[in-house]
Amino acid sequence: MERLTLMDNEDCYNQLQMGKDAFTRLVNILREIGRLRNSAHSNVEEQIAKFLHIVSHNLRNRTMKFYFKHSSETISHHFHQVLRAIISLNDIFLKQPDKLKCPQEIKNNTKFWSYFKIDGSHFRVHVSNDVAQRYRGRK
Repeated sequence: MERLTLMDNEDCYNQLQMGKDAFTRLVNILREIGRLRNSAHSNVEEQIAKFLHIVSHNLRNRTMKFYFKHSSETISHHFHQVLRAIISLNDIFLKQPDKLKCPQEIKNNTKFWSYFKIDGSHFRVHVSNDVAQRYRGRK
């Protein structure tokens, strides 16, 4: 298995929309928390690079198949594996608001406060994929 190498920070940013140091930190985080592992034909760096390249350039599997010389199924599998791993970082990197306190930025802004003035609570909501579309762009 050949190892993915990014020539310099500029190449890394141009291809992945992420600097080399940030890419390395992301790889280490996803590897350390056990969400991604090397596979028989692709290491963690390559899997994440595929994902970032697809997302940052809006590419299709058949394009990635050409560049990485893997089947469409493998590209898709790696993409979804990395996507699930990144979503799992939600609880680590996103701090949910304290339910007892409403931030001053919301309280002092009439545009937002009308939605929260009942009791100042924030609620974390996960809507299933089959009904998510009808809630997009709604208050």
